[in-house]
Amino acid sequence: MKPIACSVNWYEGYANDPVLQIVVDKIPNSEEFRYERKDGLWFAEKSGYVRFFSWHGPGNEEGYGNRCFHIKTKDEEEVILRGPWSSRSGVMNKYFLPQSLDVSVKTEDNVNTCWCSGHVALMVALEAIKLCEEPIELIVKESHGEYIFVPRKIVSRTD
Repeated sequence: MKPIACSVNWYEGYANDPVLQIVVDKIPNSEEFRYERKDGLWFAEKSGYVRFFSWHGPGNEEGYGNRCFHIKTKDEEEVILRGPWSSRSGVMNKYFLPQSLDVSVKTEDNVNTCWCSGHVALMVALEAIKLCEEPIELIVKESHGEYIFVPRKIVSRTD
């Protein structure tokens, strides 16, 4: 997965943190991911794209409308997650590598469609911000006991 273009939705006038919008050449298929588990968290990374779930087993099956996700672990064990919940990169950053951030993403084949919510490894985001028209950087922000990476405009000082 390679970044092709990058911009930022600044959410000006709102309390939301800014979000990177990244156009990539392709997103890996869900079947390509191999998950690792820590407690009820499931995490996988493939070519810089990140996927994860929160699922503790029976009694925790109301997420995604009870949809079943057939996944494989790094040991090639097949697991069915029934009704897992999504999570956020801030939670996963406490337990897994590579570090990641929540982004809006789409492929270059779908450049004229809407943005989708996604997650990328920090290294992909750092590569992507080099493609932004305006100079930006990623800063670390503490949020709810977690840390997240947030875009910020680089303001050049003229003294």
